[in-house]
Amino acid sequence: MDAKTKQKFNAMAERDKARYQKEMKSYVPPPAEAEEAEEKGKKRKRTKGERDPNAPKRPMSAYFLYLQANRTDLKKENPDLKATEVAKEAAARWHKESAAVRKKFDDLAKRAKENYEKVRLNT
Repeated sequence: MDAKTKQKFNAMAERDKARYQKEMKSYVPPPAEAEEAEEKGKKRKRTKGERDPNAPKRPMSAYFLYLQANRTDLKKENPDLKATEVAKEAAARWHKESAAVRKKFDDLAKRAKENYEKVRLNT
């Protein structure tokens, strides 16, 4: 950049600096209440409430009851499968199961949930 152009920009910067300093002399920061209101508008990180260590655990779903009942058989049939692959195979078998088998596990899950609700309400 040549000296003439540079001098033009330096003059503009000096004028802007003088304007800024003049404005800052009359600047009054906002009251603390405004800052608090601003903070209230921001999203806060959610904190988890404390859990009762004696509270009953949630009941298993029908699929997890099925998985619990059939995991050992799956591992016996396919001992080389990893845990993730066993879960995938169990899910595939669950989807192929007949309505009668699914109903059996749905009923077990329903009874477990009812029992959980009774115990939870009594604690």
